Amino acid sequence: MSILIEGVSCSRLHFAGIFGVGMSALAQYLAPQLSISGSDRDYGKPHRADMAEKLRSQHISITPQDGSALVPEVDALVVSTAVDEDTPDVQAARRLAIPVLHRSQVLAAVVRANKTIAVTGTSGKSTVSAQIFHILQCCGYAPSYIGGANLTTLVKEGLVGNSYRGSSSILVIEADESDGTVVRYHADTLVVLNVSRDHREEEEVVSLMNTAARQARHVVVPHGDDRLREIGNITFGAFSEADFSVSHGQFSQGAYSFCINTETVSMSIPGRYVAENCAAAAAGVSPLGVPLKRALQALESYGGIERRFDIIGTDPVTVIDDYAHNPDKLKNAMEGARFFTAPLTVVFQPHGYGPLRFLFEDLRRLFEEEIGQDDSLIVLPVFYAGGRVDRRVTSQDLAKALDRSIRVYAPRDKNEARKIICRTVSAGTVLVAGARDVHLSDFARGIYSSLRGSHDK
Repeated sequence: MSILIEGVSCSRLHFAGIFGVGMSALAQYLAPQLSISGSDRDYGKPHRADMAEKLRSQHISITPQDGSALVPEVDALVVSTAVDEDTPDVQAARRLAIPVLHRSQVLAAVVRANKTIAVTGTSGKSTVSAQIFHILQCCGYAPSYIGGANLTTLVKEGLVGNSYRGSSSILVIEADESDGTVVRYHADTLVVLNVSRDHREEEEVVSLMNTAARQARHVVVPHGDDRLREIGNITFGAFSEADFSVSHGQFSQGAYSFCINTETVSMSIPGRYVAENCAAAAAGVSPLGVPLKRALQALESYGGIERRFDIIGTDPVTVIDDYAHNPDKLKNAMEGARFFTAPLTVVFQPHGYGPLRFLFEDLRRLFEEEIGQDDSLIVLPVFYAGGRVDRRVTSQDLAKALDRSIRVYAPRDKNEARKIICRTVSAGTVLVAGARDVHLSDFARGIYSSLRGSHDK
């Protein structure tokens, strides 16, 4: 079999950087249909062994990222924005005149071939796309899924968790706004969750959303955001006028209960943003005719995705692991964490030097507003994935820029951070937040084990 991508008939594709969440998701979706191989700079590293094995089990060949897999029989090389031009695979493709396609070009071809629900926005994409997929599965729609995080239900089935090939033509995708590629997807339904400053200025993101919306049949937007009002025909939010209106509820005995229109739903994670995400998911499936009550019933069995408010443990201290890495995500995660025992200790790892530099003032304002007098902030060293990058702005700079009334630490490494936590935390809640670093979850679990060990002595 083959598919037509940008005028290129493709039956054999090679993915450079296949361990990336977006790349592996697309590769898995295509594997039953095409011959797929992939390489990665993390080839052979122990922490990638499980993913490599799961990809191989789906008949995806995994190779070193040295250009050796690029042979004339390969129809195209697929790259993401993170893959540099001087990567050996790209250089080999250029020598052999093999077309180099961006991931978004391949995904756009897949979107066109299906009835697609695309979820975009600065924050919440992974959660809401996973929730929509879960609702449709529960309601018998047999959907496919190309996402940006691993669903725990799919992981339990032995899959990577970020992709699923269903038997129908309904597809749910996470559409990225950060690199501008969202405009390439002509989805049947577009769900726009929010717009804030992250990788781009807000004005740029609004422009992208306007372009993407013109290419969709149904457009879901947050009620009350005047920048998006004109592009949407379905609304959600904490306004009585919204089509899917949220009334925020209460967190009691491990359940957060709230209402959407006249229906009540309970979720295991607390917070205003949790309720609004559920409303967005219910709105996203409404063009398919899914009743609100049925959608919310399905959401109550939603198992979550990895590193989205994962509660590691609650005794003697609650430790939460979260992917939050921009000011809005951090604020939401901190809001949720405050439903648990005070005080709050936030352990934040900037996910790159570029993002830290771009968001420096926003992060400073956030922490000065949200870190209370009894709380603490630990800023881990910036996560560095390699490559050419300006490293002049550091975590220490952020810590020094904060108001002196804030209790803040800037340890040299994670081991020093763990020692600080064990020395200063005896009660309350610890929130570990950051993106890209695959070892952060292990770090969070290690913190919990250390705190339990200290308590038991």
